[in-house]
Amino acid sequence: MGQMGADASAAGAFGGSRHGVAEAETNKNYFDAVSDMVSGQRQAGYEDSFNRHMQDLGLQTQVGLTNQQAEISGMGMQNQAAALLAGLSGQQRDQVFGDAQVMSDIGAEKQGMNQAELDLAYGQFLEKYNYPVEHELSVLQSAFGQAPMSGKVTSESSGTGGGGKIICSMMNDAYGFGHYRNKICSSG
Repeated sequence: MGQMGADASAAGAFGGSRHGVAEAETNKNYFDAVSDMVSGQRQAGYEDSFNRHMQDLGLQTQVGLTNQQAEISGMGMQNQAAALLAGLSGQQRDQVFGDAQVMSDIGAEKQGMNQAELDLAYGQFLEKYNYPVEHELSVLQSAFGQAPMSGKVTSESSGTGGGGKIICSMMNDAYGFGHYRNKICSSG
């Protein structure tokens, strides 16, 4: 720029201070151009920085949404797993209760069979216990001309009045049937 003032003075074009105005005008144009270029670069840098910041925010938002979706999906999977476990535990409970019911049924069957055996044994015991009485009663009834009884001995009155007592008393005295008296005679 200093060269411009020397060249203008040597040519005699301006004379005096006119070359200062020309230099100032040239300097102004230069600094305006440099200023426009620097401000353009700064504006471009700012816009680039702003755009990159917005992209970062967009990516952060996207990552946040993706994480939320993954979390929701994970919760859904956890809920499905919990429902599956609940179903399995229900099946296991039903199986255990089913097994318990089978065991109960088996126990009831076994108890029924044991009771049937006990009833049979008791019936046989009663038959053996009552046999002497029934046999002797049948012999006595045959001796008096009555039809022999079959089945169990019961203590019922024959309706003949006091005749049964007399016969029982005679038999007790004659044959020693004292311990059978209560089983043979209805009153006594």
